[in-house]
Amino acid sequence: MNFDAGWTVVGAMGFQVTPWWRTELEVGQRSNRVNSISPGVGARGSVSATTLMINGYIDLPNRGPLTPYVGAGFGKAWVSHDLTVDGAPLTLGGNTSWPWAYQFMAGANFAIAPRWSAGLEYRFLGTQHGLFQDAQGLFYNADYNNHPSCSD
Repeated sequence: MNFDAGWTVVGAMGFQVTPWWRTELEVGQRSNRVNSISPGVGARGSVSATTLMINGYIDLPNRGPLTPYVGAGFGKAWVSHDLTVDGAPLTLGGNTSWPWAYQFMAGANFAIAPRWSAGLEYRFLGTQHGLFQDAQGLFYNADYNNHPSCSD
């Protein structure tokens, strides 16, 4: 499956364990419209994922106002497919799987107050093979990968 650009909303709360190491608990929601499915034509529908992740970050030392960082996370994703291919429903609405998820992050934070910061980051989210059932009762596996992309 290939997806059109979608949307992502993520909220997190965390704790600065040391001056260079942070942890957080994150809840996120992502949604993408289907662009194409191979094999098949006339693909329509959407895929969405709700995530619950535990993340860790390493802040890279810097004397300027920006603090670059790298991070990784692990958790669960509730992935739902609602798909139509070749004019027939591939899945019935609400077809959901609960695979394990992982993510990698890199970015920079700018301190705006003693305990608050704003930042800009790149985030890749991936899942293990989720198990789904199509409209005919057959099972299939599908990964879900989500990250910012550019298209022509």
